[in-house]
Amino acid sequence: MITRLIFLVLLLSVSSVYADPSIGVDVQIGALGTLEANPEGAGATQHDAALSYVLIPWVETMTVGPLQLGAEFNLLWIKGDTRQHARRLLLKPSVRVRYRRPIADKISFESSAGLGPTWWTSNNDSKAGVAGTNNRFGWGLRFGVGAGYELSHSINLHGTLGYFSNSSYGNELTKSIDGLTFGLGISSRY
Repeated sequence: MITRLIFLVLLLSVSSVYADPSIGVDVQIGALGTLEANPEGAGATQHDAALSYVLIPWVETMTVGPLQLGAEFNLLWIKGDTRQHARRLLLKPSVRVRYRRPIADKISFESSAGLGPTWWTSNNDSKAGVAGTNNRFGWGLRFGVGAGYELSHSINLHGTLGYFSNSSYGNELTKSIDGLTFGLGISSRY
């Protein structure tokens, strides 16, 4: 299933209009987040989230004015901060848009956003009483702003401060997680 999702994201990206293609990867740490469960007919629960870890490989193949468009595949490892919760993997193929504008010699302002469906993989390691540990599907959004530094004509390093939000639905339960992210990344134009 994961292989099919990755293949689909790459296929959609490669089939886009060819102009100034870029590839990259971002590594992010999510902090100050919340994990919520809102079952129907019962009280909502909310916990602080433990640190979240995010890996985002991406490709951009189309340029429209100052925007680069493409696709990304988010791998998020999330966990509530209680002993009942176990770490869980979220997979999110997304449409990606990035704005990049030079500020000074070799330094640029960068912002990016991604929106797509989210698959919350099943988690059988959580303790009894944690609802929604089965496979779940929903939507996710992330965006961030930061600065980039051009190491060479084709290699760029960047740092970002961002926000992410992912929700899932089904079995009379809505689960969501959101938080701030701090990230570093590298990209290459070819």
